Amino acid sequence: MTIDSPSDPAVVLRPAQKPPAAPKLLARVRDAIRARHYSPRTEQAYVHWIRRYIFFHGVRHPAEMGKPELTAFLSHLAVAPPARQLHLGRVRDYVNNPVRSAERNLVAVRWQR
Repeated sequence: MTIDSPSDPAVVLRPAQKPPAAPKLLARVRDAIRARHYSPRTEQAYVHWIRRYIFFHGVRHPAEMGKPELTAFLSHLAVAPPARQLHLGRVRDYVNNPVRSAERNLVAVRWQR
């Protein structure tokens, strides 16, 4: 509580004002990306991946996390269902039509040379 005027005999108390809160993490990220003049789509992608990282670790602040948490998140992404589905799709394609798949692989090998 603060006092309006100490010399006034009728002291009036009013609630103290809180200092402005520091900007939240994602707001700071957005500001930094905009300061670098990145595209809005890049900003969306960065914010998306930061959110996924935070929620993967139970809504913990990234400042509280270190290398083990980052390694766990990246390992999770490496074996996440979309990556497995991609591999299973290639296997399924090969089983269903081995000649066409083999031709596609040969073209890819030739292209790389």
